[in-house]
Amino acid sequence: MADTREQVKTGIDQGANKAKTGTDWAADKAHNVADAASDMAGNVANRAREAARNVADTATKAKDRVSEWMSDAGETAQEYAGEAYETSKDAVVNAGQQLTDVVRQYPLIAVAVGFGLGMIMGRACSSRS
Repeated sequence: MADTREQVKTGIDQGANKAKTGTDWAADKAHNVADAASDMAGNVANRAREAARNVADTATKAKDRVSEWMSDAGETAQEYAGEAYETSKDAVVNAGQQLTDVVRQYPLIAVAVGFGLGMIMGRACSSRS
């Protein structure tokens, strides 16, 4: 009888140890996934900053180019506007393409960032009302 009790106790202890080991493993994997998601979110933010910098740089170049064109008496104002428009359009298209690439590379993070921004904007708008 004592042997049976000891066997049952040993079986219960082994089962508890296996359950603890499984729980620890799952917690470790969840932590690893959270770290990876955090890294990806950081990458998305960095790429968004880089895209914004590229747009700002291109806009500055466009402004400088327009300033140079204005000093040149041989060109017309319509040509200046057309060139500035084309340069700005290219910058916006380039920024949009970079953002699209980031979203395609990290779709779940992009959805999470979009959801978070939507929540922030919704909260800001509702607090004003």
